[in-house]
Amino acid sequence: MGVGNLLTSHPVKRKKQTLLLNSIHFKTTVMTQEVQDDLVRIKERLRILDDKKKKVAKIIGITDVYLSYILNGKRPLTANVKSKLFDYLGLS
Repeated sequence: MGVGNLLTSHPVKRKKQTLLLNSIHFKTTVMTQEVQDDLVRIKERLRILDDKKKKVAKIIGITDVYLSYILNGKRPLTANVKSKLFDYLGLS
C-alpha cells in the first residue's frame, strides 16, 4: 500500500474531497438566461426598496447567507424561493 492510498482512504480526507467536489458542482452550475434576468430584477428591486438581505431572507424563510449565495449565482434559484421573492418584492 503506497502513501497515496493511505491519504485517500482516510475518512477525513474523503469527506473534505467530497465537500470540495460538491462546492465545485454548485459553483459551476449553468444558469439559463431567464434565471439570470430574474436575479437581476430581484437585485434591482432590493436596491430600490433599500431592503436588507437579512430582513428579506427572514420573511421568506431562508437564511441571509443562502439568499446571498442565490443572488451571487452560487446556488440555484428554486421555483419556491423565486415565487416567495417575487411575491414579497411585488414582481410578476
